Amino acid sequence: MAELEDKHPWTRHMRELTLDLLTRAGGDGCKRRLDVGCGTGLFLDNWRRRGTAERLTGVDFAYPALEFARQRTEAEWVTASAAALPLQDQSFDAIHSADVLQHLAIHEVGPAFEEFARVLSPGGLVALRLRGPRWLTATPDTDYSVTFTPAQVRQQLERCGFQVVYLSLVNTLPSLAAELRERMSANSRGDAPVKGISCHAEGDPRSAGLALYLRMERVWSYTLGLPLPFGHTIICVAKKRG
Repeated sequence: MAELEDKHPWTRHMRELTLDLLTRAGGDGCKRRLDVGCGTGLFLDNWRRRGTAERLTGVDFAYPALEFARQRTEAEWVTASAAALPLQDQSFDAIHSADVLQHLAIHEVGPAFEEFARVLSPGGLVALRLRGPRWLTATPDTDYSVTFTPAQVRQQLERCGFQVVYLSLVNTLPSLAAELRERMSANSRGDAPVKGISCHAEGDPRSAGLALYLRMERVWSYTLGLPLPFGHTIICVAKKRG
C-alpha cells in the first residue's frame, strides 16, 4: 500500500488535486486538520506542507497502517471507524477522507457524514474521494462495497449542513478502460497487489501515458471547471455552514 500511495501516478494525481482544491477553498488557513482513513500517512505528511497546521490527526481502522504512518510523519494517531470518531465536537477546521466511505457497512454511511459534521467547526472544510458509479455494468451495493453518485454525495452533505464547493466525477478514460478490461477478462487484475492496481517501474510507458492523461483531465475539470460525463471516482470539497 505504501508503494502504491508513493509511486502510482493515479494516487499522486488524486492527492495533488485534492490538496489544490483545499487550498483554493481556503484550506491553508485551517490549523486543525484530520485525515479519516489516513492509511500510511502520506496525505497527512503532504498536507502539513500547505499553510501552517497546528494540529494533525490521522484516523484509520487498520492498526498496521498507523504503525507505518507513525514513522512517516508527526501527528496524533487514532484507531477508529469513520462512523464513530472518538473526537470532540467542533475540534477540527478541515477533514480529508479518501476511499473510505465505500468500505463501510451500508448503515454506517449516513452516520459517517454526520460524524464529519459533528467534529468540524463552523466554516470548516471537508474533502472527500469516493467510489463513483460504473457505466457499463451496474453492481448492487453491499456492506463494505458501496457506490455513490454525485447527487447522493450532495444530498448527504447538504443534509448534514454543508455547502458543496466542488463536486465532480474524475478519472474518465481510465475508468472506461478498466470496465472494458474487466468485461473481457474477469481475472484481468485479480493478481494486482492493492485494490487491483499494479505499480510499474519508473519511466514505464503505461505510467507516463496515464500521468499525461490525468494532467489533461485536470485542466478540464479543475482549471476550466467543466463537468466530466463519467468516472469511477468522485472528488468533493464542501464547507460547513456557520
